[in-house]
Amino acid sequence: MKKFLAIFFIAGLISAQTRDPNKILDQVKRTFDSVHDYQADIEIKVDINYLKTPDTKAKIYFKQPDKVKFESKGFAMLPRQSLNFSPSHLLKGDFTSIYVKADTLDGSQVDVIKIIPNSDSSGVVLSTLWIDRGRHIVRKIETTGKGGGTVFTLLKYDGNSVLPASLKFTFESSMSETQRMALQKQDGAVRPDRNLSNLQGSVTIIYSNYQINKGLPDSIFAETKK
Repeated sequence: MKKFLAIFFIAGLISAQTRDPNKILDQVKRTFDSVHDYQADIEIKVDINYLKTPDTKAKIYFKQPDKVKFESKGFAMLPRQSLNFSPSHLLKGDFTSIYVKADTLDGSQVDVIKIIPNSDSSGVVLSTLWIDRGRHIVRKIETTGKGGGTVFTLLKYDGNSVLPASLKFTFESSMSETQRMALQKQDGAVRPDRNLSNLQGSVTIIYSNYQINKGLPDSIFAETKK
């Protein structure tokens, strides 16, 4: 009887330590899917070794599943996918997920999961996600691209919101000759005393004045002809 209880206890311990990564990721998607649409004000702070650029203020609109609109009169160097955090961008396509471990991040219990794209066409080699176990939201991401560069994304939240209050991207990677030439053509954007061989720095995006699930019309996302 004691031997049976010991085996039962060990089997239960192993089961508790190995969680199903796909079920965890599905819960993350369901949590974000509760947000049908939103709009928010954003402020972008760029701190990159070779660039000189002022802070940018803008407005972002989002509607499920993938409609995004970005409005800004100032300089904006980020693609709109970066400004709109959506788990759908991380979890689309065919991939293999691996449960790594349970961990703690900023006082929260998290599950660490690695995502490996199964398609050669993906520009990403590997992504690692730190997922809040209680709230089913992403708190940290580490992404490695085929070019060898790695981007770390740290997400902060206010209260019980499923949308981030801020995102901070930290990165370092080598630059191709084409990229260097393109930057040098942007008058006044590049610091003349900096070597353009490496791209390193951080970009912080701060969100405020969220309006969630107000029923944004599709007309907002229609392309405006100039």
